[in-house]
Amino acid sequence: MRDLNKELATFVWFQLLKDLIAKLTSDNEEMAMNDLIEEIKDYYHDNQTKLDTLLEEIEWYEPRTVIWWYSRQASLSNIINRALRQQDIDLLYKCRHFIRDLSQALT
Repeated sequence: MRDLNKELATFVWFQLLKDLIAKLTSDNEEMAMNDLIEEIKDYYHDNQTKLDTLLEEIEWYEPRTVIWWYSRQASLSNIINRALRQQDIDLLYKCRHFIRDLSQALT
C-alpha cells in the first residue's frame, strides 16, 4: 500500500507540473525558448561539438518534431531526464517549452 501511495503522489505531482508548465510556456514563448537554450549551453558546456550541433539544430526546431528531438542520442532528453529523476523544479521550468511540446505530442 505504501508503494501505491508513493506512486500516486508522484503521478499527481507530475500531472500538476505538466499542467503548470503548459500554462507558463504559453505566456511567453520567446522567454521559454531562451531559458531552454541557456540550459543547453550550461549542460553541454564541456562538449563543444554536441553544443554546437544542438544550438544549430534548435534554430529549426518545430513542435511537430519534438519526439524526434527527444529520441536523439545527444539531445534534450538527457537534461529533461535528469530534471525528472531529481525532481528539479528549476530545471524543469527552464525546459518548459520542450516539455509542453512533448506532452502535447504524446497526448
